[in-house]
Amino acid sequence: MIKAIWGLIGAAAFVLSGAVTDVQAQAPKKGGTLQFAISAETPHYDPHGSDTYATLDFSAPFYSTLLRFNLDKYPEVMGDLADSWTVAPDLMTYTFKLHPGVKFHNGQDLTAEDVKATYDRLRSPPAGVVSVRQATFADIATIETPDPLTYRFHLRTDVHFHNGQALTAALAWSANAGGTVPPSARIG
Repeated sequence: MIKAIWGLIGAAAFVLSGAVTDVQAQAPKKGGTLQFAISAETPHYDPHGSDTYATLDFSAPFYSTLLRFNLDKYPEVMGDLADSWTVAPDLMTYTFKLHPGVKFHNGQDLTAEDVKATYDRLRSPPAGVVSVRQATFADIATIETPDPLTYRFHLRTDVHFHNGQALTAALAWSANAGGTVPPSARIG
């Protein structure tokens, strides 16, 4: 019993000595790779129809968004697929220009029609498709695509899109994909 007590005292003395100070003195380093595991199964691979981290964390690396958060200046947003954008003085019309030359995995060019299909699917999903973000985009009255790289949202009310933050949630969807996830991407 006495040996066990002295062993614990010795271990405590070691921990409280300089061994801990070296770890505490290390300066954080930027960059590197963070590896993490998700302890849940994704119910499906449709990022528009899910708000569970098991789907979103898994699928996010495969999609781009219209805007994204600037991680150095959070919660500021910056363009992802959008090269630039303007907001009308009445806050009711948002006009976006896409980066030229962006391609889907199959080589198809991303166009304003694809962005329109994305937001149409989110705000008014086809039969059999669930959009957990339907209410977020319900204030979009119309979407125009005056040319292949320009699209324009006209809003019903001046919701301001929370300074663009709501637009970080819509992962780009091809207009040619139809309303549902292709059967090969379904689980089970």
